[in-house]
Amino acid sequence: MSLTFIDLPKDITLIDECAFEGCWSLQSVTLPKSLVELGESAFAETKLESVTIPANVKIIHKNPFPSSLTSIVVDSKNPYFDSRDGCNGIMDTKTNILVLGC
Repeated sequence: MSLTFIDLPKDITLIDECAFEGCWSLQSVTLPKSLVELGESAFAETKLESVTIPANVKIIHKNPFPSSLTSIVVDSKNPYFDSRDGCNGIMDTKTNILVLGC
């Protein structure tokens, strides 16, 4: 059986470095509202195509998602990051630096 979807526990605050790296069949994940930090390469080498960054995320490490992403949306209530003007990426709100794009 292959893991294609993950609905993470509602109370986690961290997805650690390389947590799901290499889960080749993973196509969908629901990130919980409690999430604060995304570790480096957390979902590298998966088949994720879209992701929504919750409002509480304030730390995003290097390359948390695969290059297969085609859609990135940041919750409009997130004070640290945004996906302004439908940019299909993650912008650091304070510095206006692109953190991740598709």
